[in-house]
Amino acid sequence: MDYIITEQRLIKLIDKYITDTVGELHVVDSTNVNAREGDFEIIDDNNYLVFEFVDHNLGIKQQLFLTIMNYLNMNTSETEGLFKRWFEYKFPNEFILNTYCSIYY
Repeated sequence: MDYIITEQRLIKLIDKYITDTVGELHVVDSTNVNAREGDFEIIDDNNYLVFEFVDHNLGIKQQLFLTIMNYLNMNTSETEGLFKRWFEYKFPNEFILNTYCSIYY
């Protein structure tokens, strides 16, 4: 049986999944050597990097990215788009150009 859900409901599902599996997220200043003013990192309660927002690009922890991609049976491009929409939902005042799966964290 197939289900059709709205994009907004999908974004909320992803947000709940992230909160339930990763935990509460915290925004901190970026430690990236290429960071500019206004760039930031999003870490979990254990201070592990989950997302990195540098130069309007969102890096996503590889394990989280692949879990969502496999769980929802999406390709890489669709998963990047989903995380972009999630980021716009969580940070509506930030302009985002691109998302990517980071192999570094």
